[in-house]
Amino acid sequence: FILLMVALTYAVVHSAISIASQQAVDALVRDASNGADQIASFIATGGSLIRQFATDRVLWEGDETLCQDRLRRDMEMLPYFTRLTAYDAEKGVLCTFPEGDARETNLLPEEKEIFDIVYLTGGSTPTQAYRGLNGEAYISFLSPLEDPQTQERYGVLVGRVAVSYTHLRAHETRHDLV
Repeated sequence: FILLMVALTYAVVHSAISIASQQAVDALVRDASNGADQIASFIATGGSLIRQFATDRVLWEGDETLCQDRLRRDMEMLPYFTRLTAYDAEKGVLCTFPEGDARETNLLPEEKEIFDIVYLTGGSTPTQAYRGLNGEAYISFLSPLEDPQTQERYGVLVGRVAVSYTHLRAHETRHDLV
C-alpha cells in the first residue's frame, strides 16, 4: 500500500511540475513576443517622426531662433524625443532643443558612426542602444535634412530618446489610442 501511495504521489507531483513548467514557458514566449512588438513599434515611430521633422526647411535656412522654435514645437506636439538637434553637413550644430552646452549637443560616438552614412545616402536610421552622458540608456534617430522637392541635403537631424521601460509603456499607450 505504501509503495502504491508513493508511486501515485510521484505521478501527481511530476504531472503538476510538467504542467507548471509548460505554462511558465508559454508565458515567457508570450511576453517576449509582446515585447518584440512594442520595440518594433517604438523604432518605427521614432523613424517616422524624425523623417517628418527633417523635411522642414526652417531647420537649415539659417535662422537659429526659428529653427529652435520649430524643434520645440515638434517636441511639444508629441513628447517622444528627449532632444532634437539639427547639424550641418560638417557636423556643426544649427540648432537644438532643449538648449544645452556643447557637451550635451555635440554628436555622441554612436551618432558619429552613422552620421555620414545618413547624410550621403539620404536614408534614416536609429543607432544601437547606448549609454548617454548621464548613464541612461538612449537610442538616437538620424535623418537627413533634405528638401522634399529637390532632394538637396543640408545636414542631419538627430533625435535622442531616453529609453526606459516607462517610456516604452507610454509609447504603447499612445499607440493604442491612435
